[in-house]
Amino acid sequence: MGYRVYISGRNEIVNIPAVEYLHDGDAIAIDDFWGHQAIVRYGPDGTCWAYHNDKTWGISYEPFADVHRGRGYHRIGQPDSQAHCDAIFERADAALMLHPPYSATSWNCESFVHFCYYGAPHSESVRTGVLWLGIGALGAAVWSANRE
Repeated sequence: MGYRVYISGRNEIVNIPAVEYLHDGDAIAIDDFWGHQAIVRYGPDGTCWAYHNDKTWGISYEPFADVHRGRGYHRIGQPDSQAHCDAIFERADAALMLHPPYSATSWNCESFVHFCYYGAPHSESVRTGVLWLGIGALGAAVWSANRE
């Protein structure tokens, strides 16, 4: 049986077996400037859906095609087991029901996917951004002190 999923680099939706590309619980990153992240889930009819967290709507569950909007994507994580996959979906469903507000620094798409996978939110991009901000501030302070 085939599933309708978008294949990176093509313009059309094609019919391929799910085992050849995306699987339930896979974490994906959209190939755009921000690398938007989501979690894949197949519906009972074989359609591909995604949980994701965005600035406009917060956490949503919608057709995968509406999430990637024709952009390419790549897999960034896979569940270790069926039990792990079930736990990912339980956390995603719980977050969807609680609907915490989006926050670029503490509850973005990356921290949502990390929460679903590991039970705790974490965003490496925020951590890296804060590190670079700190280095920039330190550099500015040293430069300013040397000018006096």
